[in-house]
Amino acid sequence: MAVYKIFAGKDTSLYSNKPALNAGLDEILDIGVKNNVDPLSNLIDPVPSEPLLGDNIRRALVMFDDNDLETLKQFRTGSWQANLKLFLANAENLNTDYTLEIRQILQSWEMGTGQFADSPEVRNGACWYSPNPYTSASNSWGNGGFYITPGGGSWTNLIVTQSFNNQSSKDIEADVTAIVDSWFSGSYSNNGILVKHSSSIENDPNSYIVLNYFSNDTHTIYPPTLEIRWDDSSYISGSLTEEQNSYSVVTIANNTGTYNVNTEKYRFRINCRDMYPRRVFTTSSLY
Repeated sequence: MAVYKIFAGKDTSLYSNKPALNAGLDEILDIGVKNNVDPLSNLIDPVPSEPLLGDNIRRALVMFDDNDLETLKQFRTGSWQANLKLFLANAENLNTDYTLEIRQILQSWEMGTGQFADSPEVRNGACWYSPNPYTSASNSWGNGGFYITPGGGSWTNLIVTQSFNNQSSKDIEADVTAIVDSWFSGSYSNNGILVKHSSSIENDPNSYIVLNYFSNDTHTIYPPTLEIRWDDSSYISGSLTEEQNSYSVVTIANNTGTYNVNTEKYRFRINCRDMYPRRVFTTSSLY
């Protein structure tokens, strides 16, 4: 199995309670819902001078560079799979079971140079209201999209989901082959993807769950990644017989672990045996 990885070219988070804020340079991608942080007081502090939308929803935008995608395109052969990988940095009030949605964005957007904690807030890139620096409704999300809502809501009807339970790894590793293939085929332009909680969570007034993933600006080794996998193996069986048993043990002999692919060729010996050998009984003398 061959694997080729590329890293995100740009990303940002969108905040419904700071709808004009840009967070393009944050080290964290925020995907969450904080509609009711304190159910006893039922208070959500509004942001001064910004209208409260009745919720506190966070979504993330991620886009991979077209040149990197072209490199990926030449490697895909036969059966292949593209996986989006986001690595969890922190979680708040984690639910036992939840589902994340991955949407294919229709509109181009600007990453911007803002951060969540900036004061005054930076408004030079994508935000909840708009794919570009927000000025008025004329440049809002949804112009020409199938779905017209704020928060990156100009997306196609192609949707990928990943469900989690209490025993799941909380990192995102979603099969986005259909989305990537639509970029390769030219059916849709590459405008990146949006990651969000399901509508049932976002629309629940009592929801409170926040997931923080490392962004492209992280100082770790865990930026958003698009990983393509394909089977590049080839073999000639020669006079060997095919092993039909599904329970087998395969080992490789002569494996030194380090090789110089430019100057040497290596011969491996493949050993295969049944994991559960059949017992053989004899009723005659071995002599």
